[in-house]
Amino acid sequence: MFHTVVRGETLSKIAQQHLGNANKYPAIFDANNPILTNPDKIYPGQVLRIPAPAAGRVDAPRAQDFCDRTANPRGTAAFLSRKVGQSRSG
Repeated sequence: MFHTVVRGETLSKIAQQHLGNANKYPAIFDANNPILTNPDKIYPGQVLRIPAPAAGRVDAPRAQDFCDRTANPRGTAAFLSRKVGQSRSG
């Protein structure tokens, strides 16, 4: 896959758009060596190769996400509605 750089873009923005994570910009930088010599210097009109995401790779869930779901399995909305109801009646 290829991407044509437009004004205002950064490798991080392009990585977020195509790879789903801005922190994966080094993969785009590496895929465009020797065209790119500095990840901070890309220009409108440049055509960059976008590497395919690693096959079968799934990012691990964050521990905080797991804790949030297990600590409050009914969801935040239900928790907050009970809190709001308590503050109005008291």
